[in-house]
Amino acid sequence: GWYALTHDPFLLHFLHRWWAWIAVAALVLMARKLRAPGDRRISVAIHSAFGVQILLGIATVMTGMNIILAVLHQAVGALVVASAVWGAHRLGSDKA
Repeated sequence: GWYALTHDPFLLHFLHRWWAWIAVAALVLMARKLRAPGDRRISVAIHSAFGVQILLGIATVMTGMNIILAVLHQAVGALVVASAVWGAHRLGSDKA
């Protein structure tokens, strides 16, 4: 079982896609909490980042793993993390 989780490309791809949808659901919930007028830029950044990430992921698979699209998918992944951290920071600062 552990070997399949780390070496089976079909299982890894399946898990990658399903965990991605769970991450998107969490990001949507976070972005909805940030819809207030002062936080709208953060909400737009989160939605834009994961939207582009989804499109690049689909395009990467549809093109047979085009290296340029794959690298862009990785780079936008960093933007998704950055926007999520920005949102978490803003939500955390409300509680302080």
